[in-house]
Amino acid sequence: MIGVFVNSKHVPYARKIVEGSKLFESRTKNTLKKLVGKRVGIIETGNGYPMIIGEVTIGNARFATKRMWDAIYRVLACVPYCSEYDCTDKGKWCYEMKEPVQYDEPIFLPKNAIRHGRAWCEFDI
Repeated sequence: MIGVFVNSKHVPYARKIVEGSKLFESRTKNTLKKLVGKRVGIIETGNGYPMIIGEVTIGNARFATKRMWDAIYRVLACVPYCSEYDCTDKGKWCYEMKEPVQYDEPIFLPKNAIRHGRAWCEFDI
């Protein structure tokens, strides 16, 4: 399975994704482009050991300028104004989070997960 890391240290972004309230995941680089159209696990990080808490299908990726971000994506991505994840003048990549499912019980990320940078990994469960 493929899993995407979502930092939830200050805001429960991963939970918002699997609950269906965070409709877009945003990144400063196009790090999830290989995953568009795929079903992936959502891995919550920032609060102890990484846990797989659900899954989604990653839909279209859109590049948002600062103006587009302020008008549309900030709300859809659940990112507070002036937070560390807010958009800069450089823009952000916004990935649609489709068909979310929250697991009844979180699953520990296996120690043998193969990481592909800081954005995602592959593992067997």
